[in-house]
Amino acid sequence: AVNVLVNPIPAAAITASGPLSFCQGNNVTLTATTNGASYSWSNGANTQSIIAGSSGNYTVTVTSAAGCSATSAATVVSVSPNPVVNISAAPYTRLYPGLSTTLTANVNPAGNYNYTWYRDNIPVPGAVSSTLPGIDPNKLGSYTVTVTNSSGLPCSNTSAALLISDS
Repeated sequence: AVNVLVNPIPAAAITASGPLSFCQGNNVTLTATTNGASYSWSNGANTQSIIAGSSGNYTVTVTSAAGCSATSAATVVSVSPNPVVNISAAPYTRLYPGLSTTLTANVNPAGNYNYTWYRDNIPVPGAVSSTLPGIDPNKLGSYTVTVTNSSGLPCSNTSAALLISDS
């Protein structure tokens, strides 16, 4: 009689530590659910868990001690970019009594955003649009604006400071 040993093919699946869609700068840990002798991820990693911080389809091939292997279905990770914002002032960045200027948040990519303006790191009451008009010599200071996507994921970014000073 011949004894035939049939080695099982390992199950290969991926679990995620959190949401698979997130804003740039975040990540998710992907883990092969089966203990294997070795792992081979589509991004070249060979550990049981990987940290995914960029968009893509991630698969893992699990190989058992007997040399049998299986590849998981793809786990899709989707990373949304944070908007880029800077402030422009027109017509002035330096003021004297009688002059005023308007600040504008220039956001890339174009889209629908929520705006929060700050003067010297303190929120400006009621300033929730892409422009901040009526900056006069009584409102000198360092201005920044934070923009956040108003639809989809709440990806956000804050501009560099723009100084409005007296002339």
